[in-house]
Amino acid sequence: MEDRSSSKPTQTESSKSTESTKPTESTESTETTKKMSYEWVYASGAVWVPFDLQSQSNIEDVWKRAEATWIYVGSFRDKAYVNAPELYVHYLGNDLPIARRCL
Repeated sequence: MEDRSSSKPTQTESSKSTESTKPTESTESTETTKKMSYEWVYASGAVWVPFDLQSQSNIEDVWKRAEATWIYVGSFRDKAYVNAPELYVHYLGNDLPIARRCL
């Protein structure tokens, strides 16, 4: 058998590699900014109401693919039909206008 003990990194080597992979604060804030650069909302009377974060992400994906599909909407606690090309959500027999607004 081959002795592999010499190939194991020392504690200082492993801590160096861990330190180099940690993101900097500026990187983290940039990623957060990119993730939150838009907001999906639906019309409820004269008010625009934001979807929950998971639904916003799902609607964004559907919109980027220019599709229409059923997704679970946490705000409604049920599935709703999202038609991204025509910008509406069908829920409980109603077509609710949706919009993507930049933040």
